[in-house]
Amino acid sequence: MNGPPFMYRHDRPKPPTNIKDIPRFFTELIGGFFYRFSYILKIVWKTGPWILFLMSFIALFQGLTPVIGSLITTEIINEFQFAFTSGKLDAAFIGSNVFYLIVFFFIYKFIKSMVSTLSAAINRIAGEKVVRQVKLQIMEKTKEIDMSSFDLPQFYEKLENANREAGMRPISILSQTFSIISTLIELISYIVVLATAPDIWWAVILIVAISIPSAVINFIYRRKNFEYIRRRSKDRRQMNYYSDILVNKDMVKEIKMYDLSDNFIDRYKTVFLSYYGGMRKLIIRESVWHAMLAVASSIANLIFYLLIAKMVFDGKIYIGDYTLYTGAIVAITTGVSTLISSSANIYEGTLFIDNLISFMKEKGVISSPSQNKSKIKVKKNVPHTIEFVNVSFRYPGTEKDILKNINLKIEPGNTVVLVGLNGAGKTTLIKLLTRLYDPTEGCILLDGRDIRDFDPTSLYEIFGIIFQDFG
Repeated sequence: MNGPPFMYRHDRPKPPTNIKDIPRFFTELIGGFFYRFSYILKIVWKTGPWILFLMSFIALFQGLTPVIGSLITTEIINEFQFAFTSGKLDAAFIGSNVFYLIVFFFIYKFIKSMVSTLSAAINRIAGEKVVRQVKLQIMEKTKEIDMSSFDLPQFYEKLENANREAGMRPISILSQTFSIISTLIELISYIVVLATAPDIWWAVILIVAISIPSAVINFIYRRKNFEYIRRRSKDRRQMNYYSDILVNKDMVKEIKMYDLSDNFIDRYKTVFLSYYGGMRKLIIRESVWHAMLAVASSIANLIFYLLIAKMVFDGKIYIGDYTLYTGAIVAITTGVSTLISSSANIYEGTLFIDNLISFMKEKGVISSPSQNKSKIKVKKNVPHTIEFVNVSFRYPGTEKDILKNINLKIEPGNTVVLVGLNGAGKTTLIKLLTRLYDPTEGCILLDGRDIRDFDPTSLYEIFGIIFQDFG
């Protein structure tokens, strides 16, 4: 008998049952995240270690450059203000501090642009190579999966999700992770800058406090989005089927002859409306929450800007400092928002990676190379005797026996013809004979020995078969 049906494995931690159970819940939640994330790192490392090294360098560079640019701009404006207030505007411009600061600023902009171009190129190249790596892993894994798995809808749900998401997700998650590192470096730099400002050092605390509800909403809706997409996997398969069948050159004759185009178009519309309706509700609800939080954030930023402007009027800071501190406020607000959204996206992405991890954990009974190394090789170019002994079979996930207590012996030189109505089990018997499936009960003997003792690859080599639904 084949192994257990191909089922979806999603190791979501059980919600806490009481207060004491909360630490267990968060430990499993965080542990699951880091397990999935380490799996992604292994995929990328296997694709090419250079990807991680270059992304690390770029993350460090992009984290430091924004605050450097702000400091240069501040110094330029302050130098102008100093020259204006001291009456030195008629002095030679070339060779002045402003001249060198502006030249330095554009060198900085050029280097920043080059690194940004390099980053985009690395992401595109790495993305292609990682997709290739994941696709190869999936293709290699299918060699180990038994044919019985292909009869189960759960299998196609997992295979579809792994194929669709896993290829693009790893490099996207990694890119956003390094973006978080850059953002953290930038945030720390701007916090240090803002901490030097008189009277408004507390702005950082308020910005973070306002951002906490946004973080909670992001993570909640990333989880909801993942669960909805996974739950409605069947709808997506149906939409793909209805849309693909109309453009399939092998199907076009029947589609036209039986006037089926409108039927499939209507079915596509019906499934889409059902799928789209649920997704639209999720998007609208999340957007409403974010809109309300955006109002609170805008009011807080307005207060900060007014306080910094007042310091300029009171003579406590220069005009250039105004641009530095307001820029720091914007950078910190944007940075915290980026941290939240990127973290939520990474969290959602690692959930989709579960599809790949679960797929790669599946083990075949018949096709697994590791289980077949010690199997006996079938002798070729010699007569063979085949015998069915009390063989019964039902397809995985069903209760009806397609074959029941079949006893049959085929001697060398015999010619056997199977005759029966559609669904009588003729093709199924052939699939059992060639060990594409194992019997539910009984056994099949080759030269007096159970065919499960033989290496499947060498067993396949002694048969020549053209199936009804050949490809």
